[in-house]
Amino acid sequence: VIETLRDHLSERIVREVLAGWHVDLPWNTKDAYAALLMDQTGEEVRPLFQDALHSPTAETRAYALCVLMEDFGLFDSVMTAGGVDERKVDAAIAKAGLR
Repeated sequence: VIETLRDHLSERIVREVLAGWHVDLPWNTKDAYAALLMDQTGEEVRPLFQDALHSPTAETRAYALCVLMEDFGLFDSVMTAGGVDERKVDAAIAKAGLR
């Protein structure tokens, strides 16, 4: 469902979504925010994705890496045959100096 919503985001909708996000939300909710906004690169999403670097979910950390580095090709570099490789994600985050 979230993936279909991403196709309909406008700047206004992004601002409205961000108005409901805050650092004290539970991780499952914050992970959903990151999944919804993972294609956004504006300054307004940076705080969300800075926080997302600390998610317990490797996919969310990978989204954050790509958004903060403004390089969505990085996502392929953290993949393995089984999906997102947590070790690769964390190594790429450390290499980029994001944490």
